[in-house]
Amino acid sequence: MTPPRIPRLLLGAVVDPAERRYVLSDLEEEYEALSAARGRDVANRWYWSQALRSVPPSLGRRLRRRRRSRWPDRRWRGHALLGSLIQDARYAIRGFRRTPGFTVVALVTLMIGIGASTAIFTVVNAVLIRPLPFSDPDQLVRVREMRLEGNTLSPYVSPPNFVDWREQNTTFSYMSVVSGASFVLTSEQGVERVRGMSVSPEFFPLIGVQVARGRPFRPEEGDSDESRVVILSHGFWQRWFGGDPTALGKTLTLDDHGYRVVGVLPPGFRFLEPADLWTPFAIPAENRTDGMRGARYLEVLARIKPGVTLEQAQQQMDALARRLEGRPNNAGWGIALRTLHEDMVQEHRRALLLVLGAVGFVMLIVCANVANLVLARSTRRLKESALRSALGASRTRLFRQMLTESLLLAVTGGVLGVVVAQWTIAPLIRLAPTVIPRLDGVRLDGAVLGFSVGVSLLTGLLFSLVPTLLASRAEPGLFLRVAGTGVGRRRQRLRATLIVAEVALSMVLLIGAGLMTRSFVRLRGVDPGFAFENIMTASLGLPASRYESAERQSAFYARLLEDLAALDGVESVGATTNLPMSGSRMTFGYRIEGRPEDAADGRLVAEYHATSADYFRTMHIEFTSGRTFTAAESGGRTKAVVINQTLARRRFPGSTPVGERITVVSQGGPTSREIVGVIADVKHAGPASSPREEVYVPLGDDPWRFATIVLDVRGPEGGLREAIQARLSAIDPALPLSSAQPMRQLIAGWLAPLRFQMLLVGLFAVVALALAGVGIYGVIAYIVGARTNEIGVRMALGAGSGKIFRLFLGQGMALAGLGAALGLVGALALSRLVRSLLFDVTPYDPMTFLSITGVVLLVAGVASYLPARRATRVDAVSALKTE
Repeated sequence: MTPPRIPRLLLGAVVDPAERRYVLSDLEEEYEALSAARGRDVANRWYWSQALRSVPPSLGRRLRRRRRSRWPDRRWRGHALLGSLIQDARYAIRGFRRTPGFTVVALVTLMIGIGASTAIFTVVNAVLIRPLPFSDPDQLVRVREMRLEGNTLSPYVSPPNFVDWREQNTTFSYMSVVSGASFVLTSEQGVERVRGMSVSPEFFPLIGVQVARGRPFRPEEGDSDESRVVILSHGFWQRWFGGDPTALGKTLTLDDHGYRVVGVLPPGFRFLEPADLWTPFAIPAENRTDGMRGARYLEVLARIKPGVTLEQAQQQMDALARRLEGRPNNAGWGIALRTLHEDMVQEHRRALLLVLGAVGFVMLIVCANVANLVLARSTRRLKESALRSALGASRTRLFRQMLTESLLLAVTGGVLGVVVAQWTIAPLIRLAPTVIPRLDGVRLDGAVLGFSVGVSLLTGLLFSLVPTLLASRAEPGLFLRVAGTGVGRRRQRLRATLIVAEVALSMVLLIGAGLMTRSFVRLRGVDPGFAFENIMTASLGLPASRYESAERQSAFYARLLEDLAALDGVESVGATTNLPMSGSRMTFGYRIEGRPEDAADGRLVAEYHATSADYFRTMHIEFTSGRTFTAAESGGRTKAVVINQTLARRRFPGSTPVGERITVVSQGGPTSREIVGVIADVKHAGPASSPREEVYVPLGDDPWRFATIVLDVRGPEGGLREAIQARLSAIDPALPLSSAQPMRQLIAGWLAPLRFQMLLVGLFAVVALALAGVGIYGVIAYIVGARTNEIGVRMALGAGSGKIFRLFLGQGMALAGLGAALGLVGALALSRLVRSLLFDVTPYDPMTFLSITGVVLLVAGVASYLPARRATRVDAVSALKTE
């Protein structure tokens, strides 16, 4: 008669192999005799008692519970797999409670990694992945003009070209001008400036949005400036009219003109930028002439017809551009199409993907670190695995148990990571530069939660796979052959490999962060060509009703500048239409008189600025030759122009351009002007931008209804905005400022994207280095603990504490050195990915590579020092007694 299988296997595992056959034979004979005399049940209980005497009390209690009930819950009888999984989960939870140190460290590590990944993916999803909230967003395109020489894109389109494209194209269902605007709203409560958009009547059908109340714009309302109707945003309708349905048909006083409310947009609608009011955009008849083809200042959107691909649309528009190439100022210009979504995010795609890649590196380090923890824990559980195998558990059963523990740990870490991500999103958005589009749509949604679940499960599989495979292969007698600690060469090599990988990954991240930091420092040190300290800026817009004529506009600017110059602490005052680094830009064509080859082709284009005479002095812009404008030139009695060095160097090489004449296109058409001065190049498009050709004309000669006032202040800035508004109100009480801010804030805005990338990549790199340091410490500490007996023997044989210290310190530094070497190779291979994000720093900057290597080795030295120091304090006598 055969004894019960489980206690028989258990006794077979614990009995000495040399005596196993004799002992089991004696026990089986007694079992048969007892079965014959007192029955099988009594014999089974006796045999179980013999087996349970040979195991530790804790294991004995678990075996007795297993003997009493094969399934953990009677509800799951008949569902073996589900019941087994529930049993595995309960067992895993009990195991985590018995090892709180391991559980807390692993969960915190996973929480940091998954939380960071989820938070960054939330931003990437909102900006790069989630489609625009419009009908068929892939059919929406941004239409630009492009200089064929060098494939240089212009962000704007000239009015005559837009009119021709709209009338002659066969590609688009709709085309529309989109222009940001601001209005002075006058009411019984006073005056305030509100944000708005001016669009062609085709705009709302173009994006597929219908008004919630009233009607959209009619086609004829885009033919004349006299069509004064307005559509309200839902928020403005609620705020201004309290949601009153009778608001339709009422009149708002905007820029001293009455605008009739004809519609209200649906709740939550927003197009690119927030706007309260929408008005029809009209192109005056004088701006549709051929002379204005060099005046590029319109932003144009279009919707591709159904069934037409972007490539087909581009080919048809190329053919249209060739037909229009013979028109003035169109030679050498083409048409470029880009989807609206791609146009919005292209400048930020590489930076966001770089940050997401950095988080991916951190996640790999997290997996390696938790794998080390799981491997150490599984090594200590070799006896348990061997006993479970002896009790009849198959390798598949052991693998499933440990995989369940790892996935449970990863999912718990993922839940905590989502909580961390939710707390992190708001600070992350505040840290992000405002130029990144669609940040208002950053939120946790189904896609983000799905990503978090996927990352959690993948992480659990990655960090558990190898340790679980090793543990599930434990032989029944393995715990007898491994003395206490269960240390094996294969496991030591695996842990060392994981540490090398952690160090290498952290090296790549640190080098990337170091390169970006050096680039940021270099960028901050760039001379933009003007002063930004102690410079205050104030923007304003003049209503057309009161400032329709150029004479009234010129008189207003002259008086305002004179009044502001009298303020205490103000050294000088100037004005310009396009402030450096404000994002405002106008480009117009020009030609050099006396050069027949440039007379008709219209290929020459320059950045256009209308400025006051004192603008250059206020902004501390140097003249390389010539002078600023005189009173006669500022008054328009004689026509003058100032050019920058780039234009002078390209168009007048080897000669002095002062005294030459050029014809510049402007809002009044082509005008012949004399070059009176050349200024040093100004970086209008940001510190990292290359200088462009620029022309400056007197603001009094060519006034615009918008301008930015700049003040050179030699005193506190507090109260200056109120003082500017007071002087402005003294001239025109119904005219508020659009904005007022120090010039250094504009500089900070241009540096914000690089600062954002640098801070995030740097933060993740520091986290990665800390995890690698903790990993090195854990490995060396584990080796010290496992080799305590060996240390005692070495000390007994005469090895000094210094030699023991160097032995273990050398092991840690060897791992770090190998990881650093691999990290350097990886950084060199991946450096091309960050090349476009660097300024005045090569991707192979030796200073960065050397300094980061030194930091990594220093951290590794500190991490190895502590356990190596502990190894020198091992008591040889106690160690030998343990042996």
